Amino acid sequence: MVDPSSIEEDLLDPQKTPLQYHHIFVLLRPNFHHQLRRNSPWGALLGAKAIVAAIVCTTVAIAIVAETCGPFTVLPALMNEYRVPELNIQNGVLKALSFMFEYIGEMGKDYIYAVTPLLEDALMDRDAVHRQTGCAAVKHLSLGVAGLGCEDALIHLLNFVWPNIFEESPHVINATCDAIEGLMVSLGPNVILQYTIQGLYHPARKVREIYWKIYNMLYMFAADSMVLGFPMIEDEDDNTYARTSLELFI
Repeated sequence: MVDPSSIEEDLLDPQKTPLQYHHIFVLLRPNFHHQLRRNSPWGALLGAKAIVAAIVCTTVAIAIVAETCGPFTVLPALMNEYRVPELNIQNGVLKALSFMFEYIGEMGKDYIYAVTPLLEDALMDRDAVHRQTGCAAVKHLSLGVAGLGCEDALIHLLNFVWPNIFEESPHVINATCDAIEGLMVSLGPNVILQYTIQGLYHPARKVREIYWKIYNMLYMFAADSMVLGFPMIEDEDDNTYARTSLELFI
């Protein structure tokens, strides 16, 4: 492990060897431990808002390093940091992953299978903030790999995202709907429609509300594409439901 103090000395000495990407991560890594610093004299001096701002700046810096030097330079260290059994550190790692996938875009297709187990763990956690940040990471990841053949991993992640639609926290619900919107882009609206149809006429009003909200979202963004996914209904005496022109292609 590189000593951060020696890196700071190198920053002050222009004749030293140029810094590498792992040196930058070593400098940024302590910012993930912001909860521990909150109880220190520095934490009392800076305040909670300044510490949160430092976390956001850290995640953006890590995302820029990932985009410039390649995600493989920071992803192993981030995933190793997630192993620390401390909620705030894990939340910081998830935020960094979310920003990173937003920055790198389609480069995420080479790393989606590596981070899928980590996102599984985040989306199953009892902590609501964990699931909220995990949904944000899934959103950016799915938007970046749209059309690049990663549908198997995305459907797997969708199965972990979907139960969060019944959350009571508005922040978690918004993050979940954003993740579903991103998955709608990468998987197609008909995959989401098959998940949605099952709850549109549920006996419970609260269940129907969220399912109709998702259905209306699909209808606004991809009404024309949903025609293929509607269930086939038998004709009645006065009404004809068959779509013969569509059945020619099927």
